Amino acid sequence: MVILILGGMAVLIAWFILLNLVSSYMQSKKTKLTIMRINGFTTRETIRYASMESYLTTLCGIVLGLIIGHLLGTYASRVMEQTTIQYVREPYWASFVFSALITGVIS
Repeated sequence: MVILILGGMAVLIAWFILLNLVSSYMQSKKTKLTIMRINGFTTRETIRYASMESYLTTLCGIVLGLIIGHLLGTYASRVMEQTTIQYVREPYWASFVFSALITGVIS
């Protein structure tokens, strides 16, 4: 039960962080999107451009996060190992897929 509560809190925090990032991104790109509209782009094309850029940034973040997280996790488990205690070194691939899906759904 505690794990579900902590997991739910982590999802809520991630949702608020991503919402804040998208909001600040749109504020910083406001002039660029306005210039696109002035130059003849339709509203649909402008929204599609902003959405695709956001999706591609999220996808790159997911991929880099999985790679860096795997490397840091491997390093941390090797550093914490002792002669009497050894950890499983093979990654649990379902956790990679699950974390990427959660981030993709939230974004």
